[in-house]
Amino acid sequence: MTVKTIKLNKYMKKRFFSILSATLATGLLSVSCSDEPKGGEGGGVPETGDGEYVYIVAYASGDDVGYLKQVSDISQGSIDGQTSSHNRQEVSGNQDYTAVNDKYLYNINYGSQGSAGISTISASWGLDAGYNIAKRNEFNLDGDVKARGVVGNYFVAATNASENDIAYERIKLIDTESQAVITNHGKINTDASNSAWRGQVAEHTTFSDIAQYGDYVLVGMTTKREPSSKTTTTELAFNTYIGVFTLDPSDSEKEFLKFNSLLVRNNADKPSGQVKGNSRSRTETGIEPTDDGSIYVFAQGNISNASDGAIPPSTVLKLKVENGKPTGFDDSYYVNLQEKSGGHRVWRSYYLGGTKFCLQMFSNAGDDVSTSAPRTQFAIYDAATTEFSWVENVPSDITDVALFYMIEKDKRSVTFGIETSSMKPALYTVSSDGVMKRGLEVNAETIKGVARIKKQ
Repeated sequence: MTVKTIKLNKYMKKRFFSILSATLATGLLSVSCSDEPKGGEGGGVPETGDGEYVYIVAYASGDDVGYLKQVSDISQGSIDGQTSSHNRQEVSGNQDYTAVNDKYLYNINYGSQGSAGISTISASWGLDAGYNIAKRNEFNLDGDVKARGVVGNYFVAATNASENDIAYERIKLIDTESQAVITNHGKINTDASNSAWRGQVAEHTTFSDIAQYGDYVLVGMTTKREPSSKTTTTELAFNTYIGVFTLDPSDSEKEFLKFNSLLVRNNADKPSGQVKGNSRSRTETGIEPTDDGSIYVFAQGNISNASDGAIPPSTVLKLKVENGKPTGFDDSYYVNLQEKSGGHRVWRSYYLGGTKFCLQMFSNAGDDVSTSAPRTQFAIYDAATTEFSWVENVPSDITDVALFYMIEKDKRSVTFGIETSSMKPALYTVSSDGVMKRGLEVNAETIKGVARIKKQ
């Protein structure tokens, strides 16, 4: 069984329906809430407005208490995170957010993140009839969520583990339309002994990214020598691995991601590393399908355990596609990002539409791939021309870039929650023109990011 991406219906902006929606929203508010003026605090940011989308800003006042607050404009103004209003929803737990198809927002909770005794109850959010953010359902995913992706209407997640010294990936699958958690206990053997790729990978593997391409699910695969170790010490750092799977929600074998083929690259003349980008147990970039049917792979370049201490560079690769199926690496496409950037490594990749990508880079030239090294520089990469340029107007005193981000391909932009040492947390947008702009400011302790949800 294969799953194809569901395309959203176009929003028909007709005056009649605008009036009707506004009337319904007003009526609902009059019943459930005290009369409060429309608009955000301080900056006059409207809550829903007349636009096509509602923006949901996620922020927190402490380690275990967070909020979702909706606005119609993220480019300016401010909101007071300490002020309660009808369009603010409280969220408990570690607040690990994922947006799905501009329709829903998922908050994933699990016990290994946050403080002791943290809630493991997750929730999904959407818009009610009045275009107000509302909780759809709650569920327990029973364990961590690391690599993740959206395949059609399904939220697909994976976490590496081991049992009896055998490495495997725990697969979690959610039908976002029916809200059903199909499985918490899917299991894929990723041990070096796995017959599916025996002879192609001499070590154990973990999943580092999940991306849909047509009828296929592409999975970045990293290697490590010890299945039970939390480190990724490997002798295969100079190999790049992409697994090709199909999604089968009804799989009787409870794998759900069904293995098809393994794409392997090992080129000593043009060295590259593996797809990584892990931070706080979250991986979700690196494999980037584009609008023209191409597939680019941003290889971070991880530390090897080779005797000479060699470390592969950060690179951009490209996959070959034949009859709609990825079949291997395109040997004619190879870009050494480390050389282009003056020695900086890439951390994460964000597809902006067309042939443009925003790249989050390690701040200092020569920094090894490490979760402790700062990653506060940004760049624009054009896959067609291979041009690399640094983003302008990036604050020099960034202390944190939130993991939860929002891509608006129609605007050719990506928006991050960013904290600095000199200003309150705010949303910052990087567009394909290579300029970062400070937007909505949030009076809160931390800012988690932002999502947009389309009015249906």
